[in-house]
Amino acid sequence: MEDILEKFDRLFNPKSIAFIGASNNPMKWGFRLLHHLIMGGYQGKIYPVNPREKEILGYPVFARVKDLPGEIDLAIFTVDAATTAGMIRECVDKKIPAGVIIAAGFSELGSQQADLEEEVARVARKGGMILVGPNGQGIVNTTPTKIYCWMPAVFPHPGPVGIVSQSGNLGTLIVNQGLKYGLGISKCISSGNEADLRMEDYFYYFLNDPLTRIILAYIEGVDDGRRFLEVSKKVTKSKPVVVLKAGKSDFGAQAAKSHTGALSGSDSIFAAACRQAGILRVNTIEELFMVGASFLGQPLPKGRRMGILTGGGGWGVIAADCCAANGLEVARLSDRTLKQLKDILPPWWVPGNPVDLVAGIQFDVHRKLVEILISSGDIDALLMVGIGWVNTMKDVYKSSPIAEEYGLLEGIEAMLEVNYKESEQLVGMVHHYQRPILPIADFAKEVREKNYTSLIKLLDENILIYPTVNLATYAFAQMLNRKEYLEG
Repeated sequence: MEDILEKFDRLFNPKSIAFIGASNNPMKWGFRLLHHLIMGGYQGKIYPVNPREKEILGYPVFARVKDLPGEIDLAIFTVDAATTAGMIRECVDKKIPAGVIIAAGFSELGSQQADLEEEVARVARKGGMILVGPNGQGIVNTTPTKIYCWMPAVFPHPGPVGIVSQSGNLGTLIVNQGLKYGLGISKCISSGNEADLRMEDYFYYFLNDPLTRIILAYIEGVDDGRRFLEVSKKVTKSKPVVVLKAGKSDFGAQAAKSHTGALSGSDSIFAAACRQAGILRVNTIEELFMVGASFLGQPLPKGRRMGILTGGGGWGVIAADCCAANGLEVARLSDRTLKQLKDILPPWWVPGNPVDLVAGIQFDVHRKLVEILISSGDIDALLMVGIGWVNTMKDVYKSSPIAEEYGLLEGIEAMLEVNYKESEQLVGMVHHYQRPILPIADFAKEVREKNYTSLIKLLDENILIYPTVNLATYAFAQMLNRKEYLEG
């Protein structure tokens, strides 16, 4: 597999692109994908190819691939399946090392079109050309070369998350999860039918990509299970791989076959392979992103003892139930720790874990409670339920008719300043004590969008803010699974 890494570099960092099927019609993908590529800031050379046009989006057009000047790194195909097959030969003759096929109409339609797909892959391989797709939505590379060649107009900012999806639409959903929670991506690939490059090839590339720290994947089927398992084992020893696998049911398996031509196989066998290879398997798009992002700014847990700090008793009950459901312990706090907490909390506080802040507590002692718990040795991680709630109060008070008269916003700003310092200290405590702190806020998706500055520090340090206790405890349980795999 080492021999394709150089071609992968030409795929993601091309100095020149042949855009085959470029169009002046805004209703065609040959226009929209080229437009997105330009919008995204690609600085290399672009050569539109179309025998019926002279100029497209300000670029001179070439009738044939053989007419293109100089060396071409990447070909993007937005023509139909039959035309793509013929154009592949021209690209091989031009010695183009990499291609991205957008068109559908291949193996997902049945055996005849599967033969066409196989022929396309055979010609490309013989000519030393790697192919993404067919039946995909494109590729994204956020840095250093800005490649936003994706069917929807999606422009994620740079970050450490690598994504590969056999479904283009689900790839977009995964990218959008990152945008909602304020975390960027390194690269995204819509692998489609995987006529040439397969899921494990992308895993191997991400293993060797210093800009990718975690790998997220949506899979409908695996063609070569043994190869997939062998490569995945190498990758997961260094980087977390989190997978959402479709086709669990008979209906889902049939849908996968008609979507990307994937043979989903036995779900129980795939699940066993994931466990053996150290792949973390999840059930939803949100879990996929939550679990993956949990590895970015947090250390691996040392154990399953969970401390719970909440702003209300009901949250504590829910958190304890979620811990139990995910195989975690609600930690028993030592007498020493309980005494330290009691010295800060009101006299009506009921000692124990979950630690309920109860009414009447001073806002600026919250961080002291966190440090007592995280440094106690009694817990392996801390759930902080209801963090940053004062941000939403500011949104409401802006429209209050008495805000100015009573200085409501000034009071909120003072609380936000304390909140900001607390975020800084939380980051420091995670690094110093090497124990995960899992912040939870029901407005987690809005922190970047609404510029909640007191919490953005956490996201800047890749500490995810979870929208629910259930997702936080589920993600922590998957972190434990990875720890046990690496130690096994």
